[in-house]
Amino acid sequence: MDNIKIIRARENNLKDIEVEIPVNKITVVTGVSGSGKSSLVFDTIYAESERMFLESISINLESITSKLPKPDVYKISNLLPAIAISQKKTNRNPRSYVGTVTDISRFLRLLFSRVGVGKRNKFYTEGDFSYNNPKVWCEMCRGTGEKYVLDYDKIIDNKNRTLKEGAISYWNQGSDNFYDKLLEKVCMHYDIDMNTPIKDLSDDKLEFLLNGKSDSKFKVRYKNYKKNYRTKEVEFKGVIRELNEKLEDIDTPSTLKSIHKYIKKDKCDGCNGDRLKDEMLEVKINGENISSLESKTVTDLKQWLVNLIQITDNTCKKIIYDICEEVIKRITNLEKLQLGYLSLNRSIPSLSGGESQRIRLANQLACNLSSLLYVLDEPTMGLHSNDIENIEIILKDLKQMGNTILLVEHNLDIMLSADYLIDMGPGGGIYGGEIVGKGSPDEIKNHDESLTGKYLSGELKINIPHRKRDSNASILVKKAKYNNIKGEDFFIPLNNLVVVTGVSGAGKSTLTDNILEPSLTRKKNINCEEIIGIQNINKVIKVDQTPIGRSPKSNVATFTGMFDFIRDLYSKTELARKRKYSKSEFSFNTPGGRCESCKGDGQVKIDMSFMADTYVVCDECKGKRYEKKILEINYNGKNISDVLNMTVLEAHEFFIENKSISSILKCLIDVGLEYIKLGQPATTISGGEAQRIKLAKYLSNDSATGNLYILDEPTVGLHLHDINKLIALLNEIVDRGNSIVVVEHNMELIKCADYIIDIGPVGGPNGGKIIDCGTPEHIAANNKASVSNKLRKIIKIIQ
Repeated sequence: MDNIKIIRARENNLKDIEVEIPVNKITVVTGVSGSGKSSLVFDTIYAESERMFLESISINLESITSKLPKPDVYKISNLLPAIAISQKKTNRNPRSYVGTVTDISRFLRLLFSRVGVGKRNKFYTEGDFSYNNPKVWCEMCRGTGEKYVLDYDKIIDNKNRTLKEGAISYWNQGSDNFYDKLLEKVCMHYDIDMNTPIKDLSDDKLEFLLNGKSDSKFKVRYKNYKKNYRTKEVEFKGVIRELNEKLEDIDTPSTLKSIHKYIKKDKCDGCNGDRLKDEMLEVKINGENISSLESKTVTDLKQWLVNLIQITDNTCKKIIYDICEEVIKRITNLEKLQLGYLSLNRSIPSLSGGESQRIRLANQLACNLSSLLYVLDEPTMGLHSNDIENIEIILKDLKQMGNTILLVEHNLDIMLSADYLIDMGPGGGIYGGEIVGKGSPDEIKNHDESLTGKYLSGELKINIPHRKRDSNASILVKKAKYNNIKGEDFFIPLNNLVVVTGVSGAGKSTLTDNILEPSLTRKKNINCEEIIGIQNINKVIKVDQTPIGRSPKSNVATFTGMFDFIRDLYSKTELARKRKYSKSEFSFNTPGGRCESCKGDGQVKIDMSFMADTYVVCDECKGKRYEKKILEINYNGKNISDVLNMTVLEAHEFFIENKSISSILKCLIDVGLEYIKLGQPATTISGGEAQRIKLAKYLSNDSATGNLYILDEPTVGLHLHDINKLIALLNEIVDRGNSIVVVEHNMELIKCADYIIDIGPVGGPNGGKIIDCGTPEHIAANNKASVSNKLRKIIKIIQ
C-alpha cells in the first residue's frame, strides 16, 4: 500500500508542508511547543479523514458537512479512515463509568442475567442490572449512587474570622454587596457583633446565623454587579437553612452553579451507593452481587473471574467461560496500560486525560480492527517511566493488526522505538510550522538541524544542578489518611523544589490534592491527624492543568489580566476620547463595542448533533469580535483586534514601553509560550499550556514570597528543550523564597529535585505508602523507590 502523502499543508502555522506518512508503520511527530505538531496530525490529517468519512455516509449530512471547514491543505493522497485517541476529556456525563466505556459492565450484566441466583424465582434480562433502567434503579438517587450534601468546612472556612472579615464564605461570593448590607441590618436588629470572631459568638447567636430565620423582613439597598443601586425586601435565613433549601432544587443548573462550592457528594441513603433496588442486589454469583464486583479494582475482578471459571462444573460452565474470557481479555488490555487499579464504577469525568486516553486505547485492542490510521496524542502522559515499555508493546500490537500509527510524542524511548520520526520547528507559532528533519531515529540523531536529534544523540541534555538547597523550615504531616493512603507520615522541606513520584494510582495526587493543599489552605487538619508548620506558609497556590476558561471568550490576555491594561490604553487614544469611548467599549464580553452577532466570540457554535460541537468564524465580524467603529481606533497603528491576533513575542515588542503589559508578556516568554496568540481561545489551549499560563501569571508577581505552589505533571506536552526552560523557571520561583511541590513522572525534572517523596509500591488499594524520601542521590543509593533504578543510571551512583 502506498504511503499517505500530504501536499502543501497550511493549517494554522504550517508553512506549505509536504511529507509522507509510512503505511503500517509507527510514526512519531515531535518538536518544541507550538511548532505545528497538532496542526499537522490532528487539524490536517485527522480532520480531513473525518470530513471525508462524513461526506461518504449515505444519509443527508449536507447541513453538517457544509459547515465543517476543509483543512487548509492542497491534497492528501492515500488517506486511511482514522480514529483519534486524544487527551481531550470530552465525556462529562456523570453516568459514564469505566465499566460502561470498556463494555465490561455489559458483559457482567449478561453474566448475572444468565447465571445469577436471587431470592425470588424470576427470569432476569441484561437490562435488569443496568443502573440506567428506571425500573430497577434506586429511586432515591436514580441510579447515580450519590447525593449532594453540604460541605460545612467550606461554608465556614476559618472560625477565627469575624463576619466583617468574611468568615462565612457563601455570603461573600458575587460581585454585588447585597449580603453585606443585609447582614448589617440583621446583626443590628438581633444585637450580633460583626467584629467578634465566629468561634466567640454565643451558641444561640451562631445557631441563628447558621439555621435561623428572621421574624420580620428587612429592606436592603445595595449595589448590583453593574454598580447600580437596587432595593429588596427580604427575610433573613441562616446560611445552612438557605443552602439546604437550595439543595432541594439541585437539579436546576443555575441552582447547582450557585452553591457548587459548598456541597460535596456522599453515598445515597437509599442504596448506600449501590445504585440498584434491593431486588437486583439480592441476585448473586458466588456470594457477590453486581455492585460489589463493579467496586473491585479490575485486577481483583479478573482474579475473581478466573476463580469462578475454576470452581464451576455444572451446566452453566460454557456460558460462564465464554463471558468471563471476554472480560478477562479486556481487563488484560487495561493492565498492559497500567490501569489495573481502576474500578468499573469509577466515573469517567474523574479520570485524568492520560487515563481516559489509555482506556480508549485498550478498547481498540479489543476491537481487532485493521487497515486504520490511529492518531494518538502523547499516550505516555501520566505513566511512570518504568511503564513506558508497555505503551511500546501496545503500539506494536496495533501495527501487527495491519494498522498505521501516527502519534504526537516527546518521550525519548517511544521515539527511539518508532519506525519514522518527523521533527517540527524550528520554533513555536509563527516561528515554527516547518519540518526540520524526517527519517528513522538513527537518521534524526545525525541530523545537523534537528533539536530533537541532538537530545536523542546526547549532544544536548538537561544538566543536574551542582548544588542542592538547604531548608530551615518544613511542613510535617502526621497520620495522613484518604483513599489508599492509610496513616502515613511525610515531611516537606520548604524553600525547596520537592517532587512526588510513584506509579500510576499510587496516591500522589491524593497526597497533594486531598491532604496537603486543603490542610494548608484552610489552616486545619484535613484528612490527617496533625499538620505541623502551617504558619510557615503564606499562601497555597495550586497550578493545575484545568482550562483557563471553557468558552472562546476566555484567552491568554483576559486570564493574565493584561487585557485590562490594553483596553485602558485604547480608551485613552485621541479618537476614543473624542468619541467618548470608555474602557468597557473595548471589551468583547459586554455590549457596546463587541459584535452582537457572535457576542464577541469571533466564532459561532454549530450543533453537530451526534458529534462534538464545532465552531465556525462569525460571518458578521469575520472573526474580529468587534463592531467596525471600535476597529477604527488605533494604537501605534494597530486596532484592538490586531493586538489579539499577535503572538506573545510580537506583543512584547509592540508593548515594550508599557511595563504593566510587557512584564506579563516576558513571563509568558519565559515559560516557553512566545508562540501563543493573545486572543487564542481557551478551548484550543492544551492542559500543559494552561498550566504554564498560570505559572506565568504568578511569576509576574515578583513580590510574592513564602508561597507554596502545587503542580501536577507540568512537563506534559513539553519537548526536552521546553522542559529545560520549565526547570529554570521553577528554580527562579524557589529562589525568590517560595516552595514548590510537583507530582511528576518525567525523570529530567525528577533528577533536578532538591527532595523526592516516593509513594507506592503499586497503584490502587495496595499503594498509598511512603516508600522513601530524600535527595535524588539518597533515593538512588537506597534502591527502594520506584525511580531508584532510573536515577542511579542518570546520576551514576553505584550501589
